[in-house]
Amino acid sequence: MPNIKKQIEIANWLHQYNISFEGKTFFEVGTGHNAIVPVGFFLSGAKRVVTIDLYRRLNYNIMKNSLFNLAKNRHLVESLYFNITNSACWLNERLDLLSKYWSTPRQFFKMANIRYLAPADAANTNLLNNSIDYHISTNVLECS
Repeated sequence: MPNIKKQIEIANWLHQYNISFEGKTFFEVGTGHNAIVPVGFFLSGAKRVVTIDLYRRLNYNIMKNSLFNLAKNRHLVESLYFNITNSACWLNERLDLLSKYWSTPRQFFKMANIRYLAPADAANTNLLNNSIDYHISTNVLECS
């Protein structure tokens, strides 16, 4: 899962600069077929993740497979996120939630406070001013 590696790289980079994830809202532009980056921010401690696509691209079968792989490899995921999060207990709670809802990605998103907006324009989200703490994009190239 290359996108989870990207998210972990970003999370480690932010962690090195003492940037806390806990209680923060992340805004990702360019969800794509697999919303694994928002899941990674959830595991990192984000309170809320808003992820947006210009066109509806998210594939819930791919997402289900990714969530299953994360749940199946829980010990590896724990080791990857242990230094990023502030609490092993808290990480375990989030992994428990992932393990419980991996087969129903929409329900998992709801429980994890991950909001997928599509089709939507990132320049016109109607999100409240100052409601986003961090804006991220890993793979976006749009032409008009």
